[in-house]
Amino acid sequence: MPYEPLRLVALCWLATEVIQALLQPSKPSSQTVYELSKRQGEVLALLALGLSNDAIAQRMKLSPSTIRHHVSQVLSKLGVTNRTEAATTAVRVECL
Repeated sequence: MPYEPLRLVALCWLATEVIQALLQPSKPSSQTVYELSKRQGEVLALLALGLSNDAIAQRMKLSPSTIRHHVSQVLSKLGVTNRTEAATTAVRVECL
């Protein structure tokens, strides 16, 4: 598992960003508002924690194919191409 330390560093960085965003007082935002469904928001939150589609499916008691669909929709709605961009976008615009 040569990539495990890198994944741990990335998760720690992302967790720090999430915590900092959550601790900041809410402010009116001129940023784009993303129209995510409640379920898509739940998937995004778990995705931001670094969970795989299979782990998200188990946690939400849904099929992996349903989670793949939700992840695809989240990426599309956020206008990003991968899970890391989705997580950082969510933190930046306070979706989480």
